[in-house]
Amino acid sequence: MGNLSTIGLGGCGVETATPVETGMRVEVVPLENERLSVIGNVVNLRILSGKPGYGIGIEFTRVIGKLSVEFAGAQPGAAGSDCT
Repeated sequence: MGNLSTIGLGGCGVETATPVETGMRVEVVPLENERLSVIGNVVNLRILSGKPGYGIGIEFTRVIGKLSVEFAGAQPGAAGSDCT
């Protein structure tokens, strides 16, 4: 188990207490929304600085369920917004 630290359309970063081998296939399932999960491969591993644990980078290879992204407070065409 780990904590999601970053997420994008192609992958995510997870902080975990134990290292995960690069190349390992993993499934990411949010505890609050089990209707969505993603399958991916671990593409990098690093030791976290300033706190115990490891950071792993996961590249998504399959999405199971519906993935939608909403940006709270973002207005289409607003300054600094590239989304329309």
